[in-house]
Amino acid sequence: MKYDYGDPKRGLSYEYYNYIPAFQRLGYQVIPFDYLDLYKKLGRDKMNDLLIKTVKDLKPHLLFCSLFEEQLKKEVIAEISNTKTTTLTWFYDDTWRFDNFCRLWSRVFNWTATTEEFMVEKYRKIGSNAIYLPFAINPKVYKPYKVAKSYDVTFVGGPHGFRDQYFKRLKSEKIKTTFFGQTWSGRLSTSDMVKLFSQSKINLNFTETSYQGNQLLFYIRRFNLFPKITQHKARIFEIPGSGSFELSGWTKGIEKLYEPGREIELFKNKGELVEKCRYYLKNHQKREQIAKAGYKRTLAEHTYHKRFSYLCKKIGFTKLIR
Repeated sequence: MKYDYGDPKRGLSYEYYNYIPAFQRLGYQVIPFDYLDLYKKLGRDKMNDLLIKTVKDLKPHLLFCSLFEEQLKKEVIAEISNTKTTTLTWFYDDTWRFDNFCRLWSRVFNWTATTEEFMVEKYRKIGSNAIYLPFAINPKVYKPYKVAKSYDVTFVGGPHGFRDQYFKRLKSEKIKTTFFGQTWSGRLSTSDMVKLFSQSKINLNFTETSYQGNQLLFYIRRFNLFPKITQHKARIFEIPGSGSFELSGWTKGIEKLYEPGREIELFKNKGELVEKCRYYLKNHQKREQIAKAGYKRTLAEHTYHKRFSYLCKKIGFTKLIR
């Protein structure tokens, strides 16, 4: 989709300014099919009919999908998967959407990519061709800015889950903290967010999923517990990719992407979050060393050009890669 969640007011989507340039750099012509916008304009049936017609007319090598909900039809994707066009879907939320969404859709695609390495085996057990494909960055979008450090601790994101508990704890500990996003200090454009990374001494990333069942949510809030379902977020890469210091919540496999204490820093609970905020606010040199090392690692391993070069080789598209 061109716009974030199909809403022009939210600006260009993550996929639009990260994925398309990476495929173009690899030598591929990219033809966006904005299924969410077309769904709103044409309805589900006509939009899916148009997708089939577009694939038959253009005969693309690859149909690359980032699914939202049930706008596409499984029978349509299954039909395309039986043509010379290779189909692939990339799941970001399968730590909590696998059973009721991802596993059902993966069966109609030729390939399934996941941002969680441990999920690959789950897909393979149900017969899917699965690939581990973490998030990454477009270095032309995510980059350092030469600006003063005007914020101590910041976070950019929505107010869902238990982020308000982290915010309240930091405030109660007298740590100067500013959260940006809906109901916080206002939404930021992508460019303003990236600039904020450079303006912040400490950039937070929370890894809990946005989904929790109502009963679980009640018990977590009632007994001050924390959710155990975590996932890899794009922010893991965006902050160090902008040359900035990241203090991230722990999630499975994150240590394979960045070395804790050298390229990023991690916390596992509210106490550790407070402790490490205080430590790194006092230790400017150590903080800057970690930010520089994280930036170097990101450019070396975590760009979308490298991600999609690997992806294309895995699915057999090698002739145009450069």
